[in-house]
Amino acid sequence: MSIRCLHTLVVIAGIQQLFSIPAICEPVPTSFVQCLQIAGSSCQLPTGVFDVAQPLRITASNITIFGAGRDYSTLARQYKTTPYIIEVANNVNSITIRDISLDGRKTLWSNPYPPSSPDHPTASATKDLKIRANTSVTVSNVKFINSGWNAIEFEGSLNVWDSFFDNGMNCGIGAWGGISGPLAFNISHN
Repeated sequence: MSIRCLHTLVVIAGIQQLFSIPAICEPVPTSFVQCLQIAGSSCQLPTGVFDVAQPLRITASNITIFGAGRDYSTLARQYKTTPYIIEVANNVNSITIRDISLDGRKTLWSNPYPPSSPDHPTASATKDLKIRANTSVTVSNVKFINSGWNAIEFEGSLNVWDSFFDNGMNCGIGAWGGISGPLAFNISHN
């Protein structure tokens, strides 16, 4: 268990509130990490906040990642040197990510904005979700909070539905190296 978790979800009388107070986070379940490598898998993230020390790589096609809801299942960057929370490899297709939160923990950087800051190169290299070339990804009902530089950086085809971007450092979605497929968005931000 880690004490580096920076927020916890409290539910009282059916009212949910996300607080930025120390909480205990757990590592990402091994079975979830292994599931991301098996084509055709449905990978369920249980309720809780899970530290991501190294990027979770999706290397096979036809994978669905889902949680108990974007207010209940969270993957959170553990260290500021973790470049991505989730990375979709080149040439994989039909990836769906839904009903989870990705917490980029931008508070890990002492001064994220000025280019002269020693932390700037690290901060600008971080994304919550990195989508490599020749891929197709659908993001649905996902909450991106406290994003590093971009919540999503993509080179492939991207559909974003009913998702929420809050308190990001730079921008919600950034294209890199050209877009190889269609785009569709239905998002909200704060």
